[in-house]
Amino acid sequence: MRVVLGNIVTLARNGEFDAVIHATNCFCDMSQGVAAELVAAFPAVAEADQATISGDVTKIGTCSVAEINLDEMGIEHFRVFNAYTQYSSRANGLGTDRIEFDSIRSCLLTVKAALLPGSRIGYSFNGPGLVRRDWVRMERLIIQVMAGYNNVAVHQET
Repeated sequence: MRVVLGNIVTLARNGEFDAVIHATNCFCDMSQGVAAELVAAFPAVAEADQATISGDVTKIGTCSVAEINLDEMGIEHFRVFNAYTQYSSRANGLGTDRIEFDSIRSCLLTVKAALLPGSRIGYSFNGPGLVRRDWVRMERLIIQVMAGYNNVAVHQET
């Protein structure tokens, strides 16, 4: 997996990715962090999320997909996968990771089925700071499941 420092929205607008995957909760709340940036740049991201039922626990491990058309930039097709990897962003008080790693695997398999091998996929390795994440474990999972894809972890510039 390649790691870059930058802004995932800027990189996506510049045609660096065929798809972006970001983790989100089941409450249709994309008001913070990378999700908010994606929504501001690509309103279809919020539309795809709003088409799901807020608070539905059965969304965990699934994705909604925003189809983005950036023809004016010479990019024919671009997708943003809203990966429902956690129920909420609220602290659980246990000091444990609230992202469900089984749900990440399920979401990655969904993305893998939707994209051709070799597709350029950007992963946000930053968030609003509301969710504790084990990025080493997540990176290993991405490398394992998404072998054969051009995986790029984007660490947000500060």
